[in-house]
Amino acid sequence: MNPSTQVVSPLRQRMIEDMRLRKLNGKTQIAYVRAVRGLAGFLRRSPDTATGEDLRRFQLHMVDQGTSSMTINATISGLRFFFEITLECGELMAMMSPVREPRKLPVVLPRPVGLPSCPFWEITTGAEKFTPPSVERENTVGNVPLTP
Repeated sequence: MNPSTQVVSPLRQRMIEDMRLRKLNGKTQIAYVRAVRGLAGFLRRSPDTATGEDLRRFQLHMVDQGTSSMTINATISGLRFFFEITLECGELMAMMSPVREPRKLPVVLPRPVGLPSCPFWEITTGAEKFTPPSVERENTVGNVPLTP
């Protein structure tokens, strides 16, 4: 069966229509359908029969499989849409919680040997002699400096 002749279940059709009503991006729609399809594959039955405990087990299954936190959170978003909007039973999502993304510290490169610590600082060390342009403008009329 090729994709153009695939039969779409009424439930999936309803979800697709709900996403179109909200003008979700095409890639978001694909990700949300993938999330529901993943749950259905895990349960081996229709996702609208899932219980809160089924959702909890599905999240544990994703964690045990080594799924990244970003993918788990995207899946939770898709399932939240499905249960809260399409099925109108958002209380089931209480068992699923987003996974905290570990923050990575930036890599700080060492200063190359032989270079000054901060070339910009060396250029601006004469700052006490510098008069900002705004002060210069206040002390002139046109281009003629004011003399006290």
